[in-house]
Amino acid sequence: MIELSVGILRSEPTPETTPLREWAIDVIDKRAQFKFNAIQRAVLLKKELPFKGAWSPAFSLGFGFTDFSSDAVKKPHQ
Repeated sequence: MIELSVGILRSEPTPETTPLREWAIDVIDKRAQFKFNAIQRAVLLKKELPFKGAWSPAFSLGFGFTDFSSDAVKKPHQ
């Protein structure tokens, strides 16, 4: 449900999708145990989420890259 909600919020908002966007925000509030404040809710109703790439566990850990192959991760002494 959260993934579906995020997908809805990534799309461009229109007057027709406002109720769907409200539903998506409510789902994230309840299921992700994250509460949006009034300003965040207002912005999400009027603007699409800027990130459209695939989710990666690296983002949860605070890393800015998703390629963990040996060629992509450089060792400090190289």
